[in-house]
Amino acid sequence: MRGRNLAKAAGPVTRIVAGRIRAARMAGNMSQEALGDASGVTFQQIQKYERGTNRVSADRLQQIADALGKPISYFFDDAPPPKALADDDLLAGVFKWLEAGAAPRRILAVLPLLKGADIDLAAAMLERLARKT
Repeated sequence: MRGRNLAKAAGPVTRIVAGRIRAARMAGNMSQEALGDASGVTFQQIQKYERGTNRVSADRLQQIADALGKPISYFFDDAPPPKALADDDLLAGVFKWLEAGAAPRRILAVLPLLKGADIDLAAAMLERLARKT
């Protein structure tokens, strides 16, 4: 049951969008009721959007943006940047390497045991070996 509640918890982007909806509405001196009317939902639904209790669909967010006179990008200005594609490529390469057999797993198993200067030494050695191939 606890895991289910965690899955429904508002994430950081949902909280940012919620705060931006509220800030734009208040800056425009618009009531929740007026924003709800302009975007096709009840004021209670606007309250839930502003608290981050309910997530806003893309279509509804566009309606809210139009009603508030804001571009849709306004709601994401403070959102964390997306994960770099390079990280995905690196992880894909590591998984492919691990599928090559037992030797990569043996190397991976000892890496957490390395300390201090041994980490730099191991990295340098692996980089040198990689250049030879």
